[in-house]
Amino acid sequence: MGVSSRVAGSPGPDTVRPVASTRPATWMIVSAVLTVGMIAVAAYLSWVHYHPEALVCAVDGGCHTVQNSRYAMLGPVPVAALGLTMSVVVALLSVLRWVWPAMAPIVSIAIVGVLVGAVIYYGYLTHIELNVLRAICQWCVLSAVLTVGLLVSEGVGLWKQLADLSE
Repeated sequence: MGVSSRVAGSPGPDTVRPVASTRPATWMIVSAVLTVGMIAVAAYLSWVHYHPEALVCAVDGGCHTVQNSRYAMLGPVPVAALGLTMSVVVALLSVLRWVWPAMAPIVSIAIVGVLVGAVIYYGYLTHIELNVLRAICQWCVLSAVLTVGLLVSEGVGLWKQLADLSE
C-alpha cells in the first residue's frame, strides 16, 4: 500500500490521494544521461577542431575527412561548437525546468523545439557525410544518435506533462 495523505477539507476517508513522489521521472533521468553524453561528445569535437592531431577515428579516416571539410564550419564557427552550445542550452533549460516546476511544460516545449531544429540539422549533415563527402565520422553519428534519443525522451516527457495538465 502506498503512502497517502488526506485532502484538506475533505468530508471522509474515501477522498485520499497518493502523495507525489519526489523521485525524478524515468524520462528525466534518461534525458540527463543523454544530455551529459551530448555535451561530452560536442566538447571533444570542439577541442579536436583546434587540436586535429588528437582526433581518434575508428572508421577508416572518415572523421578526418569530415572534420577537415568546409562543412565542418558554419561561417567562422565550428559546427562542433554549435553542437556544444545546443547541448549546454538544453542542459540549462533542463535545470530551469527542475528549479521552476510550474513552468515545466513551457520549458519542455522549448527543449523539444531546440532538439527538433538540431535533428533537422543533423539530418542535413548526415546527408553531406553520405552523399557529398562519402565519409562517416563516428563522433558525428554518435552525436546525432544521442540527440535523436534525447528528442524521443523529451517528447515522452512533454507528452506526460501535457497529459497531467489535462487531468
